[in-house]
Order: sequence, then structure tokens, then C-alpha cells
Amino acid sequence: MAHQAHSYHMVDPSPWPNFGAAAALLTTSG
Repeated sequence: MAHQAHSYHMVDPSPWPNFGAAAALLTTSG
């Protein structure tokens, strides 16, 4: 998925994985 993030080149590859983890947690929790 790192390739896709690089392709977009919109946001750093650092906040992307964090966002995904948060979304997964929310989905699993809620």
C-alpha cells in the first residue's frame, strides 16, 4: 500500500497508516 501512498503524494505516509489503524479500531469497537 506504500506504493499507492507514494503515487498520491498528497499526504505524508506517516498519518495514513495511523488513520487506517484508528478507523479499524473504531469499526471493531463500534
